[in-house]
Amino acid sequence: MGELVDEVFVPLCSEPGAEAEVDWGEATVVIAGVATKVHLFGMRACFSGACFVQAHTREMRQAFLEGHVAALEFFGGVFSLIRYANLGSAVKRVLRGRRRVETDRFVALRSHYLYESSFTDGQGRCPREGGIEGDVGRFRRAYLAPVPEVGSLAELDERIAAACITDLRGTIRGRRQTVGEALGQELDLLRPLPGEAFDTRGHATPRVDSKSLATVRQNQYSLPVR
Repeated sequence: MGELVDEVFVPLCSEPGAEAEVDWGEATVVIAGVATKVHLFGMRACFSGACFVQAHTREMRQAFLEGHVAALEFFGGVFSLIRYANLGSAVKRVLRGRRRVETDRFVALRSHYLYESSFTDGQGRCPREGGIEGDVGRFRRAYLAPVPEVGSLAELDERIAAACITDLRGTIRGRRQTVGEALGQELDLLRPLPGEAFDTRGHATPRVDSKSLATVRQNQYSLPVR
């Protein structure tokens, strides 16, 4: 008899245009002469391995939403399913197994683009080793080392956007076609983008105090006395 095992794992294979993964990473850059930690939003197509990356100063909900809008525009369509770790911008509460209570703004994002979400337990993997978690790190080592020096965050994102295009010329170990050639098989299978991009602006209904000040995210704003 063979030896009994508790768990068995098989390679994860994805159909073209079916799945993508999202996660955050970090990098250090020099912006206007100041060493700055930036947060890298990454979305990766599981079939082709094509990766979109965008830099943000903070890992917050609005940046999370803006990253999705920019990433889906980069890919030119919407994947049927997008996988996530337990990101606070998407998950309000973790339930048993893979079930999650999602945040209202994340539900609104998914409803706008009409895709399904799935939350991994850390075992899900896409073609490049380590899935999206490893790919953001690979992207940082390939294109943000040595530490880049830029004049602004906008200039950094221009550099990263160019690197995303350059990255399409690479190949994944064990494959003959480039990442860009594999992505070409996915493009016609993606759901078309909606006519308008998702509105990523934050909405709040703060109370105005006796000094005519409203507090939003620990910042106070003066309002007309009337």
